[in-house]
Amino acid sequence: MQKNNLSLGYSLIEIIVVISLISILGYFITLSFNVLNNEKQLSKEDKITSMDQAIDSFKKRSLAKGKVITYLIEEELFQVDAFKNCKILENEKRKVHVTPSGETSSFQFDCIIANENWNFYMNSSGKVAIDDEK
Repeated sequence: MQKNNLSLGYSLIEIIVVISLISILGYFITLSFNVLNNEKQLSKEDKITSMDQAIDSFKKRSLAKGKVITYLIEEELFQVDAFKNCKILENEKRKVHVTPSGETSSFQFDCIIANENWNFYMNSSGKVAIDDEK
């Protein structure tokens, strides 16, 4: 007589291997979605620091050229990464002037940071601060 070696199901080892592979794949897929969805959220202080660094680079460029440099606020200044998601308030000023001595035109603007709207003010020395008067 011949012995019947055909099994009608899967062995326990095969089931454990398949479940572990599915679990590992699920873990990495979930991890990759979390990395993609967690964009870095800047705080107000980080935003101010990056704006100050951008203004400092404009001041250095003006000093290197030895002349006053004029930037259109919405078309040039707000295209810099530090000023993304910013817009100028109702104001007749549409340009900012940067002198070789480091003086700048002062103006007020709004920025959206972490889904909140914040009022900022850039003074004549080019320092950016939160405008407390709303």
